[in-house]
Amino acid sequence: MAHSSSLSDFQGVQNPPQARRFQSNHSRNNRRNPATSIDQQRRELPITERKAAILDTILKNQVVVLRGETGSGKSTQLPQYLVDDLGCLKVACTQPRRVAAKSLAKRVAQEVGSPLGTKVGYQIRHDKKGDDSTQIMFMTDGIFLLECLKEDNLRDYSAIILDEVHERTLNMDTIFGLVKQALKKRTDLKVIVTSATMDSGKFAEYFDNAPSYEIPGRQYDVQVSYLDQDVILRSMTHQVVQKVVGIHWGNDPGDILAFMTGKEEIEDAAEEIQQVLLGSPATGMNYVIIQLHRAVDRNDNDLLFEPPSPQRRKIILATNIAETSITIDGVKYVVDCGYVKQKKYDPRTKTDSLTPVKISKAQANQRKGRAGRTQPGECHRLYRKTTYEGFDEINVPEIMRVQLSQVVLLLKSIGISDVQRFDFMDKPNLDSIREAEAVLAQLEALDQSGNITSIGRRMIEIPLEPQLAKILLTSIDLECSKEVIIILAMINNFSQNLFYRPRKFQKQADAAKKALSQAEGDMLTYYEVFKQWFNNDCDPQWSRRNFVNQQALEEALEVEKNLQYVVRKTHGEIRSCGNDRTKVQQAVLSGFFMNRAKLIQHSKKGNLYRRTNSDLESAYISRKSSLFTCPPQWVIFQDMLTLCNGNQMCNVTAVQPEWLPCLKGDMLTYYEVFKQWFNNDCDPQWSKRNFVNQQALEEALERRTYSM
Repeated sequence: MAHSSSLSDFQGVQNPPQARRFQSNHSRNNRRNPATSIDQQRRELPITERKAAILDTILKNQVVVLRGETGSGKSTQLPQYLVDDLGCLKVACTQPRRVAAKSLAKRVAQEVGSPLGTKVGYQIRHDKKGDDSTQIMFMTDGIFLLECLKEDNLRDYSAIILDEVHERTLNMDTIFGLVKQALKKRTDLKVIVTSATMDSGKFAEYFDNAPSYEIPGRQYDVQVSYLDQDVILRSMTHQVVQKVVGIHWGNDPGDILAFMTGKEEIEDAAEEIQQVLLGSPATGMNYVIIQLHRAVDRNDNDLLFEPPSPQRRKIILATNIAETSITIDGVKYVVDCGYVKQKKYDPRTKTDSLTPVKISKAQANQRKGRAGRTQPGECHRLYRKTTYEGFDEINVPEIMRVQLSQVVLLLKSIGISDVQRFDFMDKPNLDSIREAEAVLAQLEALDQSGNITSIGRRMIEIPLEPQLAKILLTSIDLECSKEVIIILAMINNFSQNLFYRPRKFQKQADAAKKALSQAEGDMLTYYEVFKQWFNNDCDPQWSRRNFVNQQALEEALEVEKNLQYVVRKTHGEIRSCGNDRTKVQQAVLSGFFMNRAKLIQHSKKGNLYRRTNSDLESAYISRKSSLFTCPPQWVIFQDMLTLCNGNQMCNVTAVQPEWLPCLKGDMLTYYEVFKQWFNNDCDPQWSKRNFVNQQALEEALERRTYSM
């Protein structure tokens, strides 16, 4: 929840003229004439004057490492140079985020003067514009990774642009190694590795001492301010709101860009800013609040790219997506909270979670630079200067901090049996690879020798992570794939933010959510919401009455169609279980059985559960869960959040202990471990693969009083 605000919170602002939300239709006068301005804008880009030298370098080399500052034009112009000047027949352009791939494709299509999906297109998970004749295809790194697996020499492409490589996503690090393999097979393939903040030397060395080139951006002076004390994380939203409102009231025209940690924090901040600005006389500059995050609304996306106006200020609340993936003109003021939500695997809980962590110096400098693209600007850092000096220089690569089961399965599927020997730029820890192999073995994707199984190959065909793919395959066997496809479509998007709870209508929102909640847990609650919405003709009014995110449902509908297509194409008919919902629970259990917990204590703080297969002592059901007020004896969950008030289980489903033998108690689990180890000749390698203490088993063998 956002911190409650009043005008007294902002008394430090000198003579604060109040603002009102811009409510009229957006004036056409604010829009540039595309026919007269696009060519001029292209000519003014810093990359233009270096075009000849860049093309010459690309012609003479198979790989070029190109560092181009934000606003230099690298992401939009390089693909066009390759097609129009070098005669490349098809160019793949990777982006780490869906919204960046779509917005860049739209912009480049405008520049080349062709409808989106013809000469220029995009492909992201569950959405594609373009066909085999499309010459410039923007895509997420996840989609391009699948292209690498499909064709190891990438013969469909003349050139590849790996953009925003500084983010070092798990997919991107895997792509690096696969592209290096393709380069050895195809001397005609051109690869451009580019970013605004990457370590050019490291990338050049990795790609066999490739030449590097640098394009400066347009950068004006940016005045940086710090606080005397770091802001406490739990009050971050309120502090950002105070700073944004203070800038809006006390400064000249110019758009404001505030960096925050996530969608929920952004929504809270937007509501709080609106309350403060609307709760005062309507005088001063018009404004519009724009949210920018993974689930960005299409209308907000259009507003974001409208030309800046001196009559109306954009207040943009964004995640780190605005650091490099999207260029926004008109920003004069940046507010930097100093944090980012980062995916991290916790070996104790055996789950990935998004955790707020301090940003790197490279990220802080990128955020600052957003204020100096078109005019001198200001960057307000909500932390001390000494804190900035203590930041890491660059981001920790994702491959060093997340669970690796998906990458291990993908590499095994193309015949790379020893994943540790794969040519990663930074090799992951051997224990991380072994743990991923153990998880895949439990999901029956790998056999005891570590080779991919028929189930593992079926998982590869499904565009979901291994645990979710396993759930879908089980649902086919249990004849409940219709229900499970909908559930997977929902949790693949925004299940944690499916319901919203406006401050003025909390009781009504809670009542609506209670009416939709299902006793079996969150997964079947998501199914029920989707079913009722669909049966009401996908009506936005139904969503509004029930305080449900309409956009999340619309996007889930697209994912559902895609998954239905995949299942029909590869696994046959889609079936429904009707009223037998236990089949759905059992299907969900097949993917998340490792995340099981038993109720041990009722308390005012919440109902305390203990994990049965982890060192973690206890956890609570999230307050957002439909099971929060009616906790069952046994549950499984998808995610675990580590918060200041304890560990919280998210996307929780009720299960029965008889559905899985190892749920019946720890003694049976110990027996099963000992029996399997003994039947594998007490092999230490078996213990390593399964993360079992070999010494403890050997001591138990000495003490045993029974025969296997």
